[in-house]
Amino acid sequence: DLGRTLQVADLLLTMAEINGHPAHRALGLMAKAHARSYGGLGEYAYAIQLLDEAADIYAGLDRPVDQARSQIAKVWLLALLGRYEESLSTGQWASDILEDNEEWLLLAKMSSNLGLVNFRLGRDDVSLALYDKTKALYQRLSDDPVAQRALGRVEQNRSEALRNLGRFDESIETSRAALEILVRTGQSADAARARQNLGVTYFCLGRYNEALDLFDQARDFFIADGRHRDAILVELFTSDCLLQTRRFADVLAKCNQVRERFTELGMRLEVGQAILNEALAYAGLHRYEEGLESLDQARSLFQEEGNEVWVALADLETAAFLCRQGRY
Repeated sequence: DLGRTLQVADLLLTMAEINGHPAHRALGLMAKAHARSYGGLGEYAYAIQLLDEAADIYAGLDRPVDQARSQIAKVWLLALLGRYEESLSTGQWASDILEDNEEWLLLAKMSSNLGLVNFRLGRDDVSLALYDKTKALYQRLSDDPVAQRALGRVEQNRSEALRNLGRFDESIETSRAALEILVRTGQSADAARARQNLGVTYFCLGRYNEALDLFDQARDFFIADGRHRDAILVELFTSDCLLQTRRFADVLAKCNQVRERFTELGMRLEVGQAILNEALAYAGLHRYEEGLESLDQARSLFQEEGNEVWVALADLETAAFLCRQGRY
């Protein structure tokens, strides 16, 4: 419930203003940052500012564990904005503090976010190792209900890495395990993401109708819950399926919508992915020059992002375009 979450965050900040306690303000800043980013609103740069202010407060109070805790969410937000080196260095710094202080629950959360960063960079084996570490830490905290709820999200992340490593049966099994935990524990937004994730795996296996059905379920939930960033991301995955079913005009319409939204959010990787799909749709319509222009735009964005995997994919698709034109 994003509306109530933001109300509570503002209440925390108001209380801190009244009582003059800086640590209370830091809590309010963190709560507001999480709602503005993880809630699907996509205000990543603003959330980073809030988290940095909280970290500065904790540093001034000589509370290193809380300072490190304030940076857990920031690690993922930096990655979404393409600031990977800063993300990884921040994550390592905070992880060292949390491990030294035996804060296993917080360390697990950080390990999970570092896994997400490496996954985004295409380092699937590294991300899976980090997710496995996270899972082991949560299982170690068998009496902690927060850790047990978090297992569903970890399993979901593991399923994505397994899929990218070509271990499809394990990925599907892990996705279903994640969905069962998330539904049972009432984590409806993450359950929707698990359906989306399973849909991506079905797409990879050519099971397009099953994939589209799961994407529709996820998108409908996100729209109803006010998670517009998440809903538009589903449209990007949907466009992958539409390409395979040769619905090229629909792909162009969806990709245009995705481009506009993620450009506003400053997310170059997703903008580039939408432009890449746009290019493939142009190829299906034999509009090769427009397609090559789109591929060039996508490649430039991937290059700016520092994402070598997607740069290589753009090069591969460019070669395929040139072959179609007989430009061997």
